[in-house]
Amino acid sequence: MNLCFNAPLFNWWANVPVGKYSRENIINLLANSYGKMNKTILNGYSSIVETLGKSPIGELLGQGLVERKGKRVISVVKNGGKDISSIVVLYNLYRFSEKRGVYKINLEEIENDELSPQKIFTISSFEVEDILKNSIYDSFFRVGFEERKVSIFLDKGINSISLLKTYVGGL
Repeated sequence: MNLCFNAPLFNWWANVPVGKYSRENIINLLANSYGKMNKTILNGYSSIVETLGKSPIGELLGQGLVERKGKRVISVVKNGGKDISSIVVLYNLYRFSEKRGVYKINLEEIENDELSPQKIFTISSFEVEDILKNSIYDSFFRVGFEERKVSIFLDKGINSISLLKTYVGGL
């Protein structure tokens, strides 16, 4: 998730819809997004494939299962997150709030924001709500309803780093 906040390439990939993509598909999408075909586009493709294939981001978080035939990449299947931990979603929301300067977050309003948990983990607003409603970390936020829409109220006295420190035991 931090890659989506800090690396434009992974932010771009997080916003690519669920689907099965060949090497050519991904390279063409990159070229269309970044303006032209060049070596940078090919390096970007390699970076995405290697990161998804060799880290938990790909398979564990559903951001891209790299299918190979021998050493050759056949496709990347992006199917969305499954079993995303509530602490990960909460950390994402705190990072989002720091970046956007908001501590009251309406889930429907941020659905299409490139840094939302919905985009980064390829999950629905309903899934985000459900994950948070079942969270044991409910002292860090409150779920409320305004005009039939779900809002998450984050604690202004907490930031993403202090959330992680609390989670890992005050390191």
